[in-house]
Amino acid sequence: MSKIVITLKSDLCVGSGQGYASYVDTDVCFDKNGVPFIPARRLKGVLRDAAEYIGVDNATIDLLFGKIANESPGALTVCNASLNVDLPQNDPPHLVLNKYTRVLSNTRLDNGIADIGSLRMIRVVNRYSSDREEQKLTADCFIDYTLEKEKHKKLEELMNEICLAVRNIGMKRSRGLGAVRLEFEREGKKPIKKKDAVANTLEQANATVNKIELEYTITAKAPLMLPNQRNDDSETFISGTLIQGAILSKLPKEGFDEAVHKWFLGPDAICVSNAYIDCGVPSPNFFVELKPSGKLTTTFNILPDELKDEQKKKLKGEYIVYTDAANRVKTKTETRYHHRREKEDMKEQLYPQNAISERQSFVGKISCNASNVDKLYEIAKLLNGDIWIGRSKTAEYGRCEIEVKKAREDVFSENISLTTGESVFFVFESDALLMNKAGIYSTRREDIISAFNLDSRYSYADASLDVTVRGGYNGVWNLKRPSVPCVKAGSYIEFMYNGEDESKQRCFSVGERLSEGFGRVKLYKKTEIRFGTQEKEAAELIISNDEENRQKIIRFAKDNYDIARKLTSSFIGRVLLMISRAKSYKDFCCMLDSVKDEKKKNTVKSLITDKKLTADCGILTDDNYKETLKLIFTLFRYRNREG
Repeated sequence: MSKIVITLKSDLCVGSGQGYASYVDTDVCFDKNGVPFIPARRLKGVLRDAAEYIGVDNATIDLLFGKIANESPGALTVCNASLNVDLPQNDPPHLVLNKYTRVLSNTRLDNGIADIGSLRMIRVVNRYSSDREEQKLTADCFIDYTLEKEKHKKLEELMNEICLAVRNIGMKRSRGLGAVRLEFEREGKKPIKKKDAVANTLEQANATVNKIELEYTITAKAPLMLPNQRNDDSETFISGTLIQGAILSKLPKEGFDEAVHKWFLGPDAICVSNAYIDCGVPSPNFFVELKPSGKLTTTFNILPDELKDEQKKKLKGEYIVYTDAANRVKTKTETRYHHRREKEDMKEQLYPQNAISERQSFVGKISCNASNVDKLYEIAKLLNGDIWIGRSKTAEYGRCEIEVKKAREDVFSENISLTTGESVFFVFESDALLMNKAGIYSTRREDIISAFNLDSRYSYADASLDVTVRGGYNGVWNLKRPSVPCVKAGSYIEFMYNGEDESKQRCFSVGERLSEGFGRVKLYKKTEIRFGTQEKEAAELIISNDEENRQKIIRFAKDNYDIARKLTSSFIGRVLLMISRAKSYKDFCCMLDSVKDEKKKNTVKSLITDKKLTADCGILTDDNYKETLKLIFTLFRYRNREG
């Protein structure tokens, strides 16, 4: 990637729209570590103003920076400009912030006397570092590599002129703040894609299996604004539709239509599921929380005495991660503020947006018939590496890293065994678009049951159905798509099975737009649904019968609760997922080695090789590592939730 280097020529205040308690009225933008930065949208707006100032024609400006409601974004993608400092290790964020900033005061004068009530405090980024050198901020950027070579080169030369024309950024430019010098450093090389990790697996796929599946993990490297029914709010998951769009955006224009028909249309279409936080699924409606105790339970496990003092509450917006027991997770979000200046027919406006916080991982699946394994191989090659998804992805939002993992053969062959008189839940793990016999989208219970194609052995018992609407935006027509009703993820229908013992396919899809992740259904028996709510319950569900050994592991976990604070709940969930999927202790260690965050990886490694753990519980082997590590990290997760 190319870079934009910003050298401070005076103190800088890029306002965040927020204050700090009653001490600072106008605060700067800073990350979770306390390091100041310039949001990409501000930087891109300043660059566009500079382009207009030096007389660049409108067509070139629209090509480079984009145009409102245009079918395709601008060619320039800019990331946040971060201060060039070493990331702090153990310093609290407020101390890091105070190291690089200071607070100034200003007031309004009335006839040479300070006006009462006009004193304001403003935080600024210091021009000079502690070494008396001018501080610099760096922003990664690149120009669309699919452009023609000559056009790409001209835009890079133009970017150099535009950067030199920028003189000020931020607030109070006429009061001596925000003076900067920008330099465009051209790299000139296209980013190198990561080596395809699944190529050999797919090439050697057995042609006799029914389905081939890839698992992809998306890690947010910047906040995400994902399309929702509300413009100022983001979805809390990454839809299969967005992943399809990311795949198609990497294709050349030549042969584009053929690729769309080849991959995503027709009976052999490739299906892309939604990506949910920590490999979870939307919470089924039978999971509820009891208030005020906060206990997690199910609607069919609640005792009458419990409802005397407590109330049931659905887990709205939460997800369930199934390991050996069901655990709750929630996508972290944050409110970000933006300012739009008055221009032409647009009014000046300060507006908030609720976005998904960065550094979270989402897991989804891509599947197809085994006969189309070559299509899956092409997609795997396209996806590995950096992608941009969602709104405002050319500035500040949408930067992600995607990793496509090994394929699993015959994944859809997993069956569920049913016996006479047993309850079975048909749970929607994604929104479902269902049509009735008249060809109209319907959410009626009778039409949903009809879509399951069940025979007389299944009798209706109960249901909890939520309804939502799905729309979208058609960039070609510059119009919103019509909103249609759909069954909301988490809804379920319970049936009583009255036939002979049999095995039934556990996972299947119903309805329309299956290739975009809609209509995924999974079957559960009532006896399979287990959950943990407290440390004691989690330990009883997970650990072996050796009570003495169990108590030693619990004591070891409690002695190392300080390590839990160094790990995010999302990462702890990822470690638990590794433990449950690893085939051996060596396999788990290999999975751990694939973690890119060296600090977190080394923290876990030092924990599992701790001499006290091996002395009390024995050396970790294939026989005991799952029980031991599951208990430790489950207790860590509950500790983090308690704060």
